[in-house]
Amino acid sequence: MSARDAIEFHVRGSGGDPYQVIFTARPEGVYATCTCKAGIFGEWCKHRQAILDGKLDLAVDASPADAEEVAGWFDESPLESVLLRRKAIDVEIRALRKQKIDALKPALRAWTKP
Repeated sequence: MSARDAIEFHVRGSGGDPYQVIFTARPEGVYATCTCKAGIFGEWCKHRQAILDGKLDLAVDASPADAEEVAGWFDESPLESVLLRRKAIDVEIRALRKQKIDALKPALRAWTKP
């Protein structure tokens, strides 16, 4: 862990005001909170994931060094493998969604021809 035990980010969402994302390092593990709707309901959200992935284009005031530090807190933690698996599942879901949509395109074209 680092000398700091919490790092705060402000990440743009679909609404006007940015969400507050806080990563906290504790002896028992790393915690991440977000003020978005998913975060309030205890779900993992895209705002936290964006910081961990180093995608700071959505962040209002993030420094790359802070994002790297937070990502380092997860190295070799049990949560790291869960996050990696979640990322892999997200990729699979996007591929399946594209496959299903592509399969529907011929039928949709048939309905739009005069």
